Amino acid sequence: MATLPWAFRPMLDAAVLFPGGGEAQRRYLTGVMAAAVGALTILGSLPVTALSPLGVTALFVCVETALCAHDIVANGMVSRSIRRTPSLSHDIASMVWIVRIS
Repeated sequence: MATLPWAFRPMLDAAVLFPGGGEAQRRYLTGVMAAAVGALTILGSLPVTALSPLGVTALFVCVETALCAHDIVANGMVSRSIRRTPSLSHDIASMVWIVRIS
């Protein structure tokens, strides 16, 4: 259940595309990161018995949404870099692969 945002990733991709521009992505990332920080703060500061299982799941969905959003934006940045410097496309793709598996 907590990984639900990854199932809806195509819709999140479309949401990032429509506003367009780096400024929209910055606001988008700031919003999801604020939600993730709030969720992690709540999860870390409350006793285990203070939250219901549904509440814990909702907080983890906030965190997973932030991770998913950052993955989407990072993929866009990699694509722009490859389009900007096609001669380095293999190097860029290799670097991204190395970073993701480590």
